[in-house]
Amino acid sequence: MGQDNVDELGAALNGEAELRPYLTNQRAQILEATAAELVAVFASLLPPVDVAVLTGERAEFLLASMTTGLQTSCDGWLDDDIALTTGWGFDLDAIKVPLLVMQGEQDLMVPFAHGQWLANRLPSADVVLSADDGHLTVLESIGKVHDWLLRQSSAPSS
Repeated sequence: MGQDNVDELGAALNGEAELRPYLTNQRAQILEATAAELVAVFASLLPPVDVAVLTGERAEFLLASMTTGLQTSCDGWLDDDIALTTGWGFDLDAIKVPLLVMQGEQDLMVPFAHGQWLANRLPSADVVLSADDGHLTVLESIGKVHDWLLRQSSAPSS
């Protein structure tokens, strides 16, 4: 996992009082960035495969979606981080709906071991673990995700 996420989730484990100032600072950096600067802003989180795709329209789209989400505050981001570091109130075994787990081995935002962990605990899930992907390059498979979703919508319900 990249150093920025190590720092961020470490702050989350220590609670909102430590996490909020960290995210407030990160939010300011993102809001001030240009699409061309995203690679520098996320340097510790981007393996070479993700750097290669974070250009042009993709960089502009990613920046626009982040700045829209962060326009008012970092509250949603904070809630996500707290949720990532606390119990979710249910067991993975309780999930009965179709699942697709996709994880790139080169991902520095979400450790590959987490994708493997989920795959091992969700035996009914369709799992795609890719040695060639990072966090952003998984988006190259969005058409396959859409196909998977369509197959689920036409599958007989159990």
